[in-house]
Amino acid sequence: MTAVLFVDDDANILNGLRRMLRSMRNECDVLFADSGAAALKIFSESTIDVLITDLRMPAMDGVKLLEEVSRKYPGTVRIILSGYADREISLRTIGLAHQFLSKPCDDAFLKNALRRAITQHHLASAPDLQKVVSQLHTLPSLPDLYYQIVSELNNPNASSRRVGEIVSRDMSMTARVLQLVNSSFFGIPTRVVDPVQATTMLGLETVRDLALSLHIFSQFNETLLAEMQLDTLWEHVLRVGAVTKMILKDLNMPPKRREAGFILGLLHDLGKLILAQNMSGPYQRVLEKSRSEGIPLHILEKDVFGASHSDIGAYLFGIWGLDEVVMIATAYHHEPRFYVGDYQYELAAVHIANSLVTEFERDKGVAAVDLPVDMDYLTNLGLAVQFETWRQSAWKLLKEGVKYA
Repeated sequence: MTAVLFVDDDANILNGLRRMLRSMRNECDVLFADSGAAALKIFSESTIDVLITDLRMPAMDGVKLLEEVSRKYPGTVRIILSGYADREISLRTIGLAHQFLSKPCDDAFLKNALRRAITQHHLASAPDLQKVVSQLHTLPSLPDLYYQIVSELNNPNASSRRVGEIVSRDMSMTARVLQLVNSSFFGIPTRVVDPVQATTMLGLETVRDLALSLHIFSQFNETLLAEMQLDTLWEHVLRVGAVTKMILKDLNMPPKRREAGFILGLLHDLGKLILAQNMSGPYQRVLEKSRSEGIPLHILEKDVFGASHSDIGAYLFGIWGLDEVVMIATAYHHEPRFYVGDYQYELAAVHIANSLVTEFERDKGVAAVDLPVDMDYLTNLGLAVQFETWRQSAWKLLKEGVKYA
């Protein structure tokens, strides 16, 4: 059972948490500590899967505790629960905490956040991969896009919209910005899935600090990028985003859900980037075997690493607290039949788009393994009859060239 540790120096708050979480005793083991030192003692004696800590505590504050846990126990999901939202302190915790929840926190909201963290802890089953993902501070971007955003941020006449448009063309920058804007770091009360809107809401000053001082954006090693043919990955996810958006529009989905389609496609393969960055040698061999033997990549990844890029991407989005639909579309886009929930159409759109874009890319000479659509799944959703129309529309769109979100 997942072990969760709450840390707060206020006895009344700990007692309130004990009462609140009694209903979850069959879902997780909940422990409590009244100081950073007491928390580290518990860590030394038990395996803790999720840490939820206050920031302002005497002797050892929450930042110091997070630093120690990040260094010694990197597989732990780290969440801040605090009423202290000083901007400087918040920025210091960005590389240490996966989520930031504000006090006072609604009971249902806290329980939901905890349940999501518990679920995510099991998504990437291989312990080594959990450690890699839990420690991620930066995700690499295409060098050209990295240079563009640095140049724009250094421009005295920089525009938050232009910065947001650059962000929206890059899966790594988009994931990072959405993580931040959807946490309570900056007190933004609404869920955001549009990177241009997210960048505007964060503000240029904050984005400058994040990019130029804290270096949450970085560029991918160009040699490795070429050796692993990863430049085609960015083209692929942009195409999948465009086709996903097209399908959701054709399904007459509400505007917000339709507009989110581009982001779902943009982010669905982020797990490949995590594997390429952190396990470059083994992952390059997996890529080569997939291409030469025609074995789908997600199947080989599970054999070699214990988790696929879908599992890893969804795990990251979960511990970062991104919107649930992003996690679902990422986790199940290869095997949508295993999902039962409220986001069937978004998932179906990403699944179809991924298959159609791969088909288009193979026709254009890209070395990619065929990813057939699960027609039984589409039939059960009543979508099979529209598939051929979507194929024709997708190819027309892709031949004309993708226009960014």
